[in-house]
Amino acid sequence: MKYKFTLLFVVLLFGALQAQINLVPNPSFEDTVYCPTGLRQLYACEHWLSFGNSPDYFNACTPFSLPNSVFGYQFAHSGNAYAGAIFYRRPNTPVGPNYREYIGVKLLSNLVIGQKYYVSFFVVNGGKLNDAIANNKIGLKLFTVNFDSSSPPPLQNASTLFTDSIITDTLIWTKISGSFVADSTYQYLSIGNFFSDGVTDTIEIFPFYTNGYYYIDDVCLSTDSIYNENWT
Repeated sequence: MKYKFTLLFVVLLFGALQAQINLVPNPSFEDTVYCPTGLRQLYACEHWLSFGNSPDYFNACTPFSLPNSVFGYQFAHSGNAYAGAIFYRRPNTPVGPNYREYIGVKLLSNLVIGQKYYVSFFVVNGGKLNDAIANNKIGLKLFTVNFDSSSPPPLQNASTLFTDSIITDTLIWTKISGSFVADSTYQYLSIGNFFSDGVTDTIEIFPFYTNGYYYIDDVCLSTDSIYNENWT
């Protein structure tokens, strides 16, 4: 009987520990392949990939980077690194409408169909120079395939998680969080604006705006709601 009780305890403990796992590798962007030497170098961040155009990577290991980042003075939400991307660009610029940048990552394991998951990440508006638009529809989307800088995901006006609030704060990080039940064995997670210009609301923070640029930090995906809220 004692043996059976011990075995049951070990199984339950293992299950609890498994639940308290962040399925996002390098969730706060701390681990580097090398210190970034300029913009458009998300590939310098271990595990993270461009899922569309040219998102940026900022790490305190290099002088030009945070907190005095080119898109706005900002410390990391935690640690010494974060990513950055354009979530909206004025449609009359040379690149035309619906320009988006996306960051993406392969999860530590595939999602299980029917399992409930909890997700969260933090963003803050850069708010500097021409990057002084604030927008809504910032969100997170799961995929079964990956994308790259030249082949972004299609704009389908749908996302696994997104906010209808326009995030204007250029100082305090805003947490975006929610939950969903997996309907596929998703392998990849991406963050960006998956909605077209026509359904994205914007506010001009400063005149002569061009971009809605945001920093991103502390991304979590877990089956444990409490862990998702407190892991950082």
